[in-house]
Amino acid sequence: MAAVKQAEKQSAKGGPVDLIVAHLFQEFYARNIAGQWKDAPAVKSLFDLHILPTLGGVKVADVRPAHIDAVLKPLASRGVFATAAKVLQHQKRLFDYAMKRHLITANPAAPFGWGDIGGKLGPRSRVLSRDELVRLFAAMNSTPNFPPYVRAAVKLLLLLGARKTELIQARWDEFDLAKAVWRLPAERTKTDAPMRIPLALSAIMELEALKLTAWNDYVFPVIRMAPGKNTGYMGDATINAALYRLQSDLAPFTVHDLRRTCRTHLAALGVEPHIAELCLNHKLQGLTAVYDVHDYFDERRAALESWAAVLSACEAGDAGKVVPIHGKAA
Repeated sequence: MAAVKQAEKQSAKGGPVDLIVAHLFQEFYARNIAGQWKDAPAVKSLFDLHILPTLGGVKVADVRPAHIDAVLKPLASRGVFATAAKVLQHQKRLFDYAMKRHLITANPAAPFGWGDIGGKLGPRSRVLSRDELVRLFAAMNSTPNFPPYVRAAVKLLLLLGARKTELIQARWDEFDLAKAVWRLPAERTKTDAPMRIPLALSAIMELEALKLTAWNDYVFPVIRMAPGKNTGYMGDATINAALYRLQSDLAPFTVHDLRRTCRTHLAALGVEPHIAELCLNHKLQGLTAVYDVHDYFDERRAALESWAAVLSACEAGDAGKVVPIHGKAA
């Protein structure tokens, strides 16, 4: 960090030749990302977590393919290919911008392709089994200094099948714990439609525990304000960073894999496909979407209660057997 601060001082008082990657990113983000990309905070988090710790203090003119490789290798070795692909794409965009600014004549990320980071980019299929869920809960409990609020977020993401941004940006006034419902407003959904999400008892208990330490309007308030952050909710990369430090023998997985895990286990419980899709706030397809506007709230509540029972057993260390929602063992 001392080297980065020294480079920042030199960059601040020098000309284009002294510009460091951290300052280039600030300019690139302000001009090309902020206010234009819907997931702009996620892009910033990606840079903050994966790119700037390695490249931030390097002069833009000095960046070579070896620097790009140093960013990508740790991600490839962990098997988080989707993240590595995003990191590579954004590095290419950043240094394309540097070329447009006449700071460099060649993009140091240009030689790299998907084969350099572990494979072909395609649909992910990572799902945590019941045994893996047992090990996940145990690891979160045993990893030294694992943040309790991240543990709560992971459990709620599993319980609700929610998108990460929907949960970490949630405000307390969206929840009615007495009626066991989360009213997600349209402006924060991917479908641009409001959504009522039923809360299982274990979800309510997690939320009630979080409310005891609440100090602003957000369920997951920001812990410390980083430079440039002006929102009151937890950082987009906070959960990812904590999971990277998780001490376990689990194969690599991403936060989005928790959502897929919820959907897959709902299917294993015998939940009808259209109910399971609505549990994840997916739009129904085809003519069904046109003519069926019922939100199946009670059916979704039953499905998520059954899934919550599975998670409670896993949290207690019991992987158990698959018992479908209609009551017949699979």
